[in-house]
Amino acid sequence: MKRPDPRALAVSAAAILFVLGGFVWPLTQKLLSNHAEILAYRERLEQLATQRSSVSASSFPASQELDAEQSGLLPASTVAEANRKIETYLLNALRATGGDSLVFRPAAGSQDMGLQVLTASVSARVPLDGAIELLHQLETGSPALFFDMLRLQGMPTQDTSPQDASLAMTGTIRAYVILPEKAAP
Repeated sequence: MKRPDPRALAVSAAAILFVLGGFVWPLTQKLLSNHAEILAYRERLEQLATQRSSVSASSFPASQELDAEQSGLLPASTVAEANRKIETYLLNALRATGGDSLVFRPAAGSQDMGLQVLTASVSARVPLDGAIELLHQLETGSPALFFDMLRLQGMPTQDTSPQDASLAMTGTIRAYVILPEKAAP
């Protein structure tokens, strides 16, 4: 049997080391680094989930009333009362900007970080020059109402005056409500 050429073995070993050192090792290091980052993110996510689940409506005791002007949250004793307050708030804000024709349809609620989240479909007629003011008031006022979906469409007017132009506003709003434990669905 013929012995292999030592130079051929040396070149083959160098090539294998070159491939391992130049390609496989950096790739392995990158994979290990990515795995470590994923584990760190996973641990952080678990911490956040634990913190989030520990927050409940009881974290906001009635004796420690939240300032509605600062929190943007809506305190209410029942879901029905919260829906009435939201509808009244919407109607007042709409009228203050010259709008009218509010249609308010409450939808199913949900829980988020221990707070009740109420959603509703809304339709209204808003003057063109008051639309921005209305949207700003609803999202920055108290209670804060957030639009998950909003559609604005120009409405035909009989008068050609730009001051009389109006928009049909339809959308889905969301509000965060603090309810007593027993009132939450």
